[in-house]
Amino acid sequence: MIQAAPTPRPACFPDDKAWRDWLVSAHISGLRVVRRVDVGKSQGCRQTSHRLLPTEKIPYCDGCTTGHQRRMLEQNRCHPCVVPVLEFDESA
Repeated sequence: MIQAAPTPRPACFPDDKAWRDWLVSAHISGLRVVRRVDVGKSQGCRQTSHRLLPTEKIPYCDGCTTGHQRRMLEQNRCHPCVVPVLEFDESA
């Protein structure tokens, strides 16, 4: 499923292969990248399938390094899952 139809690649990954490889590795390691979908349960003919989470729901930033994040920010390719709060001095 991951190899055949991956979710859209975040800009910080160099190519589609790197994104697919990361998704497979994350899935194998137990990171949640797939969700179960149940259909027809209320009609008594339950069918279960699995689908990839949307890209924005996958925590791909968790393993990012400071150096990679800095390079991606410089290239305007870093769009973090969770935007860090930057502290600044208002008196300056």
